Amino acid sequence: MQATVRVLITTVHQNIRKLDADIHLDSKIVNEHWQAIRHSRWFEENCHNSTVKVLIRILRDMRQRYSGFQPLSTWLLDILAHFAVMNNPTRQALQINAAFRRALALMAAGLYLPGYAGTSVRGHNLSYEDQDLATATGQTLLRVLAQGGYKVILGLETCKGSKCQISCFIFKSFSILRVSFLCIN
Repeated sequence: MQATVRVLITTVHQNIRKLDADIHLDSKIVNEHWQAIRHSRWFEENCHNSTVKVLIRILRDMRQRYSGFQPLSTWLLDILAHFAVMNNPTRQALQINAAFRRALALMAAGLYLPGYAGTSVRGHNLSYEDQDLATATGQTLLRVLAQGGYKVILGLETCKGSKCQISCFIFKSFSILRVSFLCIN
């Protein structure tokens, strides 16, 4: 059995701008390491609930299977899962089925689009096309979920004759994406 240890070298955020390229590591690498450590601390403090952890696993799996979610970073999925589970009037964790539907509804509502007023989560380094594709994919999957297709979304069941089609057209300098999902059993 082998184990791998990843060592991240960084400094406090204020010193990143003061790094000398001749002496220190590249400032971009140090900044990435700082963000990774910040993410791990945030995860340790906020994601102790088992529903949040399960939803994160589901969202990461969906990111691997749906091309519209692939540009989303692990950090964005973690924040989405925490927000979907814990941010409600009672501040009690939602059950996994309600949290899963809520996460899809948040993505479908345009959570990662610029100007979304629901929360401060923004697409970190996502292009407008990636933000739009993530929203369109969320809308399509929410429609499938509304028709009882949770097994198809989770990859537990396949459809005979299933087709996922993405089309794009330009309208007055706006690119409009249409994602359609057809499942015939």
